[in-house]
Amino acid sequence: MRRTFSYPIAAVLSAVLCACSHGDATTQAGPSPNWRAQVDALANGALQHQHLAGLSIAVARDGVVLYAQGYGYRDLAKRLPATPHTIYNIASMTKQFTAACVMLLDQEGKLKVDDPISKFLPGFPHGDTITIRELLNHTSGLADYLDLMDPNALSIPKIVATIEKAPLRFKPGTRYEYSNSNYVLAGVIVAKAAGMPFDEFLTKRIFQPLGLHSTSIGTTPLDLPEGALGYTVQNGKTVLTPPQGVAILDYPDGGVNTTVLDLVKWDTALDAGRVVDPVHLKMMMTPGPHGSETTYNYGFGLAIDSAFGHGEISHQGDWTGYSGENVTFPDDRFVIILLGNTDGFNEDYLAREIFAIFEHPSLAEHAIELSSLPGENVQATRLAQIVLAQLAAGRLDPDKLSPDLRKRLTPAAASKLQRMLAGYGRLQRMIFLGRDSRPGAVSEIYRLFYPAAVVSYWVEVDPDGRVSDISFSRED
Repeated sequence: MRRTFSYPIAAVLSAVLCACSHGDATTQAGPSPNWRAQVDALANGALQHQHLAGLSIAVARDGVVLYAQGYGYRDLAKRLPATPHTIYNIASMTKQFTAACVMLLDQEGKLKVDDPISKFLPGFPHGDTITIRELLNHTSGLADYLDLMDPNALSIPKIVATIEKAPLRFKPGTRYEYSNSNYVLAGVIVAKAAGMPFDEFLTKRIFQPLGLHSTSIGTTPLDLPEGALGYTVQNGKTVLTPPQGVAILDYPDGGVNTTVLDLVKWDTALDAGRVVDPVHLKMMMTPGPHGSETTYNYGFGLAIDSAFGHGEISHQGDWTGYSGENVTFPDDRFVIILLGNTDGFNEDYLAREIFAIFEHPSLAEHAIELSSLPGENVQATRLAQIVLAQLAAGRLDPDKLSPDLRKRLTPAAASKLQRMLAGYGRLQRMIFLGRDSRPGAVSEIYRLFYPAAVVSYWVEVDPDGRVSDISFSRED
């Protein structure tokens, strides 16, 4: 499941939770005497600023856990603490497991990654022109079923039938566009090639051999003794999500439930070539083609990037009630896992700050990108800067906004945003981080550095050159 970045523009971020930590004994000393306090401060800040119910973190090198800690609660009402053993739904991080299943079957000659999907899905529209590879690197052109269906009335047969009826978004292989539909079909193909249900293959071939005893698919965290309840944020308050919202069960695009400690085992085994052979691991970590609307590369179930000059392999996940990120630095044999039970959690800043604490202690405060990434649209950035300055000053120019945004951004909503920005202090730096492309909209993404906050700023610009949507969310 993909991340959801839609936040009400009038939402004001204020502290509502007490940040409490509950952890295991640390197994190895860090790089400096205060590293533990630094990590705890970052985690407690995220818990407070982003209204997270609970959060679990694991940091490891060479498969050895350096730090494993829980913060907040897996069940707010019962005050059950989050720990390193808490089980979360990991949403789209499931995709790396599904990709590994495909690689295992490729190794065994039961399918080939460049097979057309019609080989396993006869009669599927455009099945002769879409390959399994294009499913895995999101270049198939298939529309995302989450844009087409009620998320509370899903099943694999219904999803496949819906995908079949939807027109292609673009010619297969010509561009990148993230679509959960790709991995639903990949899971169906795994089941047909393996001759057993997808969840059974995943359990027998990956979970059990790696000793991932707290990892499952076909369940929800609500069904498990150490499972976390899922929460969302509404009007600045953390509230429980309805139980039906988390029931994604055996879906190959988002159905895995696990702990930070089991993900350490998984990451260590994958990076060491103990899940798939080196040839297939390289395939997973090789970027596919992508168009101008994305600023990072995607392999098979893995996003490929860099931080501080170190190669970074990661995937985020966000579904109703749960959000997290799994990050590895293969050359450093270093792993960071962040799992939370509140959707909308911004993990990237926290993950890279933790990496800096361990690997680059001198850069550990506001260490992530201090300059804009390539691909910036200068005109869009200038418009974003103007609107931001006007919001901070309380003097919005309506001509800069789309008619719809003018209606939604009422004087009361604008006033709340002005007070929020004033509480952060004077803007120190604004950098371009990339863009998010989805049907009918492209958002420019920025990071704002203030003395008292690090903030994600999303700006959607319409074809007429006016801002059609904005959102702010804390990253620190």
